[in-house]
Amino acid sequence: EEWFEDTRAHRYPDPVNRVWEQSREAVDHPAQVLVSLERGYYTGSPALDVFVQLRATHGSLDAEQSLGFLASSEADLPEYLRTRDAGEILLGLGF
Repeated sequence: EEWFEDTRAHRYPDPVNRVWEQSREAVDHPAQVLVSLERGYYTGSPALDVFVQLRATHGSLDAEQSLGFLASSEADLPEYLRTRDAGEILLGLGF
């Protein structure tokens, strides 16, 4: 919780929790290797460059690829919350 509080508005929000969840809790068969690529870089065939201009990699830890929004007229919401906490709030509101 302290990591979340300290990093929620950071360029890389909640990184420790997010890496743990996505490598252990959100998958049935966790990878043995985790590769994190800087924005604009990827591994694979350079032929991809002919078809697309890569902006970011899926699962990036930076805020642009991580943050969403949740709005409600039924509840006061915190400025930042984790996805699992949003689910609990929505369930509590009857969604």
